[in-house]
Amino acid sequence: MARGNGTFWYDEGAFYFLRYLTKEPITIPFKDIVEFKTGKWHAGRWCFGYPILKIIWLRDGLKLSSGFFISKNNDDIEKIISELEGKRAFRVSVK
Repeated sequence: MARGNGTFWYDEGAFYFLRYLTKEPITIPFKDIVEFKTGKWHAGRWCFGYPILKIIWLRDGLKLSSGFFISKNNDDIEKIISELEGKRAFRVSVK
């Protein structure tokens, strides 16, 4: 997971993750998110048993899974997922 270190943020429209040493963040619009999950590994990589936030989303007809190490604490992850679910629900209902 070390090659994917960076910072994340979100606003009313999307979740963003900017890897260190890159210029453009990964942008996942809330309207494209199918669900949020947590796990101990992603794409064959594990993070010493810490939780990984997994965002399942659609792009160009493909179902994608993007994984992010956000915090070592499950409670922090659950709080973030709750906030993201609220934003996703808002975006879906506004359509």
